[in-house]
Amino acid sequence: MSTIEAANDINDGAHNEHNVHVNDDTIYEDVTHDDPYDDQPIEDHKERMERLETVSTMLAELIKDSQKQKSTNANENASMLKKFSSLNPPSYDGKPDPVEFEDWINRIDQLFETLQCPKEWRVYFVVFYLSGQASLWWKVNKERKNEPRFGWNELQKLLRDKFYPPSLRKQKEDEFLHLQQGTMSVMEYANKFMTLSRFAPELVSTEKSRMNRFERGLHLKYQYRLATQRFTSYQDMVDIAVNVERVVLLREAQNVGDKRKNDNQNHGGAKRPNQGNHNYRRNDSRDQGYSDRATRNVWCAKCGKRNHTESECRAGTKTCYRC
Repeated sequence: MSTIEAANDINDGAHNEHNVHVNDDTIYEDVTHDDPYDDQPIEDHKERMERLETVSTMLAELIKDSQKQKSTNANENASMLKKFSSLNPPSYDGKPDPVEFEDWINRIDQLFETLQCPKEWRVYFVVFYLSGQASLWWKVNKERKNEPRFGWNELQKLLRDKFYPPSLRKQKEDEFLHLQQGTMSVMEYANKFMTLSRFAPELVSTEKSRMNRFERGLHLKYQYRLATQRFTSYQDMVDIAVNVERVVLLREAQNVGDKRKNDNQNHGGAKRPNQGNHNYRRNDSRDQGYSDRATRNVWCAKCGKRNHTESECRAGTKTCYRC
Protein backbone atom coordinates (compact mmCIF):
# COMPACT_ATOMS: atom_id res chain seq x y z
CA MET A 1 0.00 0.00 0.00
CA SER A 2 1.38 3.44 -0.98
CA THR A 3 1.80 6.29 1.43
CA ILE A 4 -1.07 8.23 -0.14
CA GLU A 5 -3.38 5.22 0.11
CA ALA A 6 -2.40 4.77 3.73
CA ALA A 7 -3.10 8.43 4.41
CA ASN A 8 -6.54 8.24 2.85
CA ASP A 9 -7.30 5.07 4.82
CA ILE A 10 -6.57 6.94 8.00
CA ASN A 11 -9.29 9.40 7.08
CA ASP A 12 -11.88 6.71 6.35
CA GLY A 13 -12.74 6.41 10.00
CA ALA A 14 -13.47 10.12 10.36
CA HIS A 15 -16.77 11.78 9.57
CA ASN A 16 -15.00 14.22 7.29
CA GLU A 17 -13.69 12.85 3.99
CA HIS A 18 -10.18 14.05 3.14
CA ASN A 19 -8.88 13.53 -0.41
CA VAL A 20 -5.16 14.22 -0.63
CA HIS A 21 -3.44 14.92 -3.94
CA VAL A 22 0.24 15.36 -4.73
CA ASN A 23 1.23 17.25 -7.85
CA ASP A 24 4.68 18.75 -8.51
CA ASP A 25 5.62 18.51 -4.85
CA THR A 26 2.49 20.45 -3.78
CA ILE A 27 -0.14 19.04 -1.44
CA TYR A 28 -3.79 19.65 -2.17
CA GLU A 29 -6.50 18.55 0.25
CA ASP A 30 -10.21 18.47 -0.45
CA VAL A 31 -12.37 18.30 2.63
CA THR A 32 -16.03 17.42 2.37
CA HIS A 33 -18.16 17.79 5.48
CA ASP A 34 -20.67 15.03 6.01
CA ASP A 35 -22.06 16.76 9.08
CA PRO A 36 -21.91 20.30 10.31
CA TYR A 37 -18.62 20.93 12.06
CA ASP A 38 -20.29 22.42 15.10
CA ASP A 39 -22.21 19.24 15.77
CA GLN A 40 -19.02 17.23 16.46
CA PRO A 41 -17.65 16.89 19.99
CA ILE A 42 -14.44 18.69 20.85
CA GLU A 43 -12.64 15.35 21.36
CA ASP A 44 -13.50 14.23 17.82
CA HIS A 45 -12.30 17.51 16.44
CA LYS A 46 -8.99 17.14 18.26
CA GLU A 47 -8.62 13.57 16.99
CA ARG A 48 -9.28 14.69 13.43
CA MET A 49 -6.65 17.38 13.70
CA GLU A 50 -4.11 14.87 14.97
CA ARG A 51 -4.89 12.60 12.05
CA LEU A 52 -4.53 15.45 9.61
CA GLU A 53 -1.18 16.28 11.13
CA THR A 54 -0.12 12.65 10.72
CA VAL A 55 -1.21 12.67 7.08
CA SER A 56 0.66 15.91 6.43
CA THR A 57 3.81 14.45 7.96
CA MET A 58 3.54 11.30 5.85
CA LEU A 59 2.99 13.31 2.67
CA ALA A 60 5.97 15.51 3.44
CA GLU A 61 8.12 12.38 3.82
CA LEU A 62 6.70 11.03 0.56
CA ILE A 63 7.64 14.21 -1.29
CA LYS A 64 11.10 14.11 0.26
CA ASP A 65 11.57 10.48 -0.80
CA SER A 66 10.34 11.30 -4.31
CA GLN A 67 12.82 14.14 -4.64
CA LYS A 68 15.58 11.92 -3.31
CA GLN A 69 14.68 9.21 -5.84
CA LYS A 70 14.77 11.73 -8.68
CA SER A 71 18.19 12.89 -7.55
CA THR A 72 19.40 9.29 -7.33
CA ASN A 73 18.10 8.50 -10.83
CA ALA A 74 19.79 11.59 -12.23
CA ASN A 75 23.10 10.59 -10.64
CA GLU A 76 22.81 7.05 -11.96
CA ASN A 77 21.97 8.36 -15.41
CA ALA A 78 25.01 10.63 -15.44
CA SER A 79 27.25 7.83 -14.19
CA MET A 80 25.99 5.43 -16.86
CA LEU A 81 26.47 8.01 -19.62
CA LYS A 82 30.03 8.59 -18.43
CA LYS A 83 30.75 4.85 -18.57
CA PHE A 84 29.16 4.62 -22.00
CA SER A 85 31.30 7.48 -23.32
CA SER A 86 34.47 5.99 -21.85
CA LEU A 87 34.07 2.97 -24.16
CA ASN A 88 34.46 5.24 -27.21
CA PRO A 89 31.23 4.36 -29.00
CA PRO A 90 31.36 5.04 -32.76
CA SER A 91 29.28 7.77 -34.35
CA TYR A 92 27.04 7.50 -37.40
CA ASP A 93 27.01 10.32 -39.95
CA GLY A 94 24.16 9.14 -42.17
CA LYS A 95 26.22 7.85 -45.10
CA PRO A 96 24.18 5.37 -47.19
CA ASP A 97 26.54 2.47 -46.55
CA PRO A 98 24.68 -0.64 -45.30
CA VAL A 99 27.81 -2.32 -43.95
CA GLU A 100 28.87 0.77 -42.00
CA PHE A 101 25.35 1.25 -40.65
CA GLU A 102 24.98 -2.37 -39.48
CA ASP A 103 28.44 -2.31 -37.90
CA TRP A 104 27.46 0.81 -35.99
CA ILE A 105 24.20 -0.75 -34.77
CA ASN A 106 26.00 -3.91 -33.64
CA ARG A 107 28.67 -1.98 -31.76
CA ILE A 108 26.12 0.19 -29.94
CA ASP A 109 24.12 -2.91 -29.00
CA GLN A 110 27.26 -4.54 -27.61
CA LEU A 111 27.99 -1.52 -25.42
CA PHE A 112 24.43 -1.39 -24.09
CA GLU A 113 24.52 -5.08 -23.20
CA THR A 114 27.94 -4.78 -21.58
CA LEU A 115 26.83 -1.89 -19.38
CA GLN A 116 23.33 -3.34 -18.86
CA CYS A 117 22.00 0.07 -19.79
CA PRO A 118 18.29 0.53 -18.98
CA LYS A 119 16.16 0.64 -22.12
CA GLU A 120 14.58 3.97 -21.22
CA TRP A 121 17.99 5.69 -21.36
CA ARG A 122 19.30 4.26 -24.61
CA VAL A 123 17.80 6.76 -27.05
CA TYR A 124 19.16 9.67 -25.00
CA PHE A 125 22.64 8.14 -25.07
CA VAL A 126 22.66 7.24 -28.78
CA VAL A 127 21.67 10.66 -30.10
CA PHE A 128 24.94 12.04 -28.70
CA TYR A 129 26.67 9.92 -31.34
CA LEU A 130 24.71 11.00 -34.40
CA SER A 131 26.74 13.32 -36.62
CA GLY A 132 26.53 14.91 -40.06
CA GLN A 133 23.29 14.25 -41.90
CA ALA A 134 22.10 11.90 -39.16
CA SER A 135 22.42 14.64 -36.54
CA LEU A 136 20.54 17.15 -38.71
CA TRP A 137 17.80 14.59 -39.30
CA TRP A 138 17.43 13.98 -35.55
CA LYS A 139 17.05 17.70 -34.82
CA VAL A 140 13.96 17.67 -37.02
CA ASN A 141 12.58 14.42 -35.58
CA LYS A 142 13.68 14.58 -31.93
CA GLU A 143 10.11 15.06 -30.70
CA ARG A 144 9.51 11.44 -31.64
CA LYS A 145 11.26 10.43 -28.42
CA ASN A 146 8.23 11.68 -26.49
CA GLU A 147 5.94 9.18 -28.19
CA PRO A 148 4.69 6.27 -26.07
CA ARG A 149 6.98 3.23 -26.20
CA PHE A 150 9.55 5.02 -28.37
CA GLY A 151 12.89 3.33 -27.70
CA TRP A 152 16.17 2.24 -29.25
CA ASN A 153 14.52 -0.32 -31.57
CA GLU A 154 12.12 2.30 -32.90
CA LEU A 155 15.02 4.71 -33.49
CA GLN A 156 16.87 2.03 -35.45
CA LYS A 157 13.85 1.56 -37.70
CA LEU A 158 13.58 5.29 -38.39
CA LEU A 159 17.29 5.48 -39.22
CA ARG A 160 17.03 2.50 -41.56
CA ASP A 161 14.07 3.99 -43.38
CA LYS A 162 15.94 7.26 -43.85
CA PHE A 163 19.54 6.28 -44.58
CA TYR A 164 19.29 2.64 -45.63
CA PRO A 165 16.90 2.54 -48.61
CA PRO A 166 15.56 -0.76 -50.03
CA SER A 167 17.66 -0.40 -53.19
CA LEU A 168 20.87 -0.66 -51.15
CA ARG A 169 19.55 -3.65 -49.24
CA LYS A 170 18.76 -5.39 -52.53
CA GLN A 171 22.24 -4.60 -53.84
CA LYS A 172 23.91 -6.21 -50.83
CA GLU A 173 21.56 -9.17 -50.95
CA ASP A 174 22.49 -9.81 -54.60
CA GLU A 175 26.17 -9.50 -53.72
CA PHE A 176 25.74 -12.20 -51.11
CA LEU A 177 23.80 -14.45 -53.49
CA HIS A 178 26.67 -14.41 -56.01
CA LEU A 179 29.55 -14.45 -53.52
CA GLN A 180 32.48 -16.69 -54.56
CA GLN A 181 35.91 -17.17 -53.03
CA GLY A 182 37.76 -16.04 -56.15
CA THR A 183 41.23 -14.71 -55.29
CA MET A 184 40.44 -14.46 -51.57
CA SER A 185 41.84 -16.81 -48.98
CA VAL A 186 39.37 -19.01 -47.12
CA MET A 187 39.51 -16.73 -44.09
CA GLU A 188 38.94 -13.60 -46.18
CA TYR A 189 36.04 -15.32 -47.90
CA ALA A 190 34.56 -16.37 -44.54
CA ASN A 191 34.76 -12.80 -43.22
CA LYS A 192 33.01 -11.39 -46.27
CA PHE A 193 30.44 -14.18 -46.14
CA MET A 194 29.59 -13.23 -42.56
CA THR A 195 29.40 -9.53 -43.39
CA LEU A 196 27.05 -9.94 -46.35
CA SER A 197 24.89 -12.65 -44.78
CA ARG A 198 23.30 -9.96 -42.59
CA PHE A 199 21.55 -8.61 -45.68
CA ALA A 200 19.92 -11.94 -46.55
CA PRO A 201 19.17 -13.56 -43.17
CA GLU A 202 16.45 -15.77 -44.63
CA LEU A 203 19.09 -17.59 -46.72
CA VAL A 204 21.16 -18.56 -43.67
CA SER A 205 18.40 -18.97 -41.11
CA THR A 206 19.68 -22.41 -40.03
CA GLU A 207 23.15 -23.79 -39.38
CA LYS A 208 22.78 -26.26 -42.23
CA SER A 209 21.73 -23.65 -44.79
CA ARG A 210 24.63 -21.44 -43.70
CA MET A 211 27.14 -24.27 -44.15
CA ASN A 212 25.74 -25.27 -47.55
CA ARG A 213 25.95 -21.76 -48.93
CA PHE A 214 29.46 -21.22 -47.54
CA GLU A 215 30.73 -24.46 -49.08
CA ARG A 216 29.13 -23.61 -52.43
CA GLY A 217 31.27 -20.49 -52.75
CA LEU A 218 34.62 -22.22 -52.08
CA HIS A 219 37.08 -23.30 -54.77
CA LEU A 220 36.22 -26.73 -56.19
CA LYS A 221 39.55 -28.16 -55.02
CA TYR A 222 38.48 -27.38 -51.45
CA GLN A 223 34.91 -28.53 -51.94
CA TYR A 224 36.14 -31.99 -53.03
CA ARG A 225 38.10 -32.39 -49.81
CA LEU A 226 35.29 -31.09 -47.61
CA ALA A 227 32.71 -33.39 -49.19
CA THR A 228 33.92 -36.36 -47.14
CA GLN A 229 34.00 -34.42 -43.86
CA ARG A 230 31.35 -34.15 -41.16
CA PHE A 231 30.87 -30.84 -39.41
CA THR A 232 29.32 -30.05 -36.06
CA SER A 233 28.76 -26.36 -36.84
CA TYR A 234 29.40 -23.59 -39.34
CA GLN A 235 32.51 -22.50 -37.45
CA ASP A 236 33.76 -26.08 -37.51
CA MET A 237 33.45 -26.05 -41.31
CA VAL A 238 35.36 -22.78 -41.57
CA ASP A 239 38.19 -24.08 -39.38
CA ILE A 240 38.54 -27.28 -41.41
CA ALA A 241 38.37 -25.36 -44.71
CA VAL A 242 41.22 -23.11 -43.55
CA ASN A 243 43.31 -26.17 -42.69
CA VAL A 244 42.48 -27.85 -46.02
CA GLU A 245 43.60 -24.72 -47.84
CA ARG A 246 46.90 -24.71 -45.95
CA VAL A 247 47.65 -28.34 -46.87
CA VAL A 248 46.65 -27.88 -50.51
CA LEU A 249 48.81 -24.78 -50.93
CA LEU A 250 51.80 -26.53 -49.35
CA ARG A 251 51.39 -29.46 -51.71
CA GLU A 252 51.05 -27.18 -54.72
CA ALA A 253 54.19 -25.30 -53.72
CA GLN A 254 56.07 -28.58 -53.33
CA ASN A 255 54.92 -29.76 -56.76
CA VAL A 256 56.11 -26.52 -58.33
CA GLY A 257 59.51 -26.93 -56.66
CA ASP A 258 59.84 -30.52 -57.86
CA LYS A 259 58.92 -29.56 -61.42
CA ARG A 260 61.45 -26.74 -61.45
CA LYS A 261 64.12 -29.11 -60.18
CA ASN A 262 63.35 -31.65 -62.90
CA ASP A 263 63.40 -28.95 -65.56
CA ASN A 264 66.82 -27.81 -64.42
CA GLN A 265 68.14 -31.35 -64.49
CA ASN A 266 66.80 -31.93 -67.99
CA HIS A 267 68.24 -28.64 -69.15
CA GLY A 268 71.65 -29.53 -67.73
CA GLY A 269 71.61 -32.98 -69.40
CA ALA A 270 70.92 -31.42 -72.79
CA LYS A 271 74.06 -29.32 -72.53
CA ARG A 272 76.41 -32.25 -72.26
CA PRO A 273 75.79 -33.60 -75.79
CA ASN A 274 76.23 -30.08 -77.13
CA GLN A 275 79.46 -29.75 -75.23
CA GLY A 276 80.46 -33.13 -76.56
CA ASN A 277 79.66 -32.07 -80.12
CA HIS A 278 81.61 -28.89 -79.58
CA ASN A 279 84.57 -30.90 -78.33
CA TYR A 280 84.14 -33.24 -81.24
CA ARG A 281 84.20 -30.37 -83.69
CA ARG A 282 87.17 -28.90 -81.90
CA ASN A 283 89.01 -32.24 -82.00
CA ASP A 284 88.04 -32.71 -85.61
CA SER A 285 89.58 -29.35 -86.47
CA ARG A 286 92.66 -30.28 -84.53
CA ASP A 287 92.92 -33.58 -86.41
CA GLN A 288 92.46 -31.73 -89.67
CA GLY A 289 95.33 -29.46 -88.70
CA TYR A 290 97.52 -32.42 -87.98
CA SER A 291 96.62 -33.84 -91.39
CA ASP A 292 97.49 -30.57 -93.14
CA ARG A 293 100.79 -30.32 -91.37
CA ALA A 294 101.58 -33.93 -92.22
CA THR A 295 100.79 -33.26 -95.86
CA ARG A 296 103.02 -30.18 -95.96
CA ASN A 297 106.01 -32.29 -94.84
CA VAL A 298 105.63 -34.79 -97.70
CA TRP A 299 108.10 -34.67 -100.62
CA CYS A 300 107.07 -35.82 -104.09
CA ALA A 301 109.38 -38.51 -105.50
CA LYS A 302 108.36 -37.56 -109.05
CA CYS A 303 109.05 -33.83 -109.10
CA GLY A 304 111.00 -33.40 -105.86
CA LYS A 305 108.62 -30.79 -104.43
CA ARG A 306 106.74 -30.67 -101.08
CA ASN A 307 103.12 -30.72 -100.11
CA HIS A 308 102.00 -33.61 -102.25
CA THR A 309 102.69 -37.24 -102.89
CA GLU A 310 103.71 -38.84 -106.08
CA SER A 311 100.14 -39.97 -106.82
CA GLU A 312 99.01 -36.36 -106.36
CA CYS A 313 101.77 -34.94 -108.51
CA ARG A 314 100.55 -32.78 -111.34
CA ALA A 315 103.86 -32.05 -112.94
CA GLY A 316 103.37 -31.07 -116.58
CA THR A 317 99.72 -30.23 -116.07
CA LYS A 318 100.36 -26.59 -115.06
CA THR A 319 98.33 -27.04 -111.85
CA CYS A 320 99.01 -25.11 -108.59
CA TYR A 321 100.17 -27.19 -105.67
CA ARG A 322 99.24 -24.51 -103.05
CA CYS A 323 102.89 -24.05 -102.15
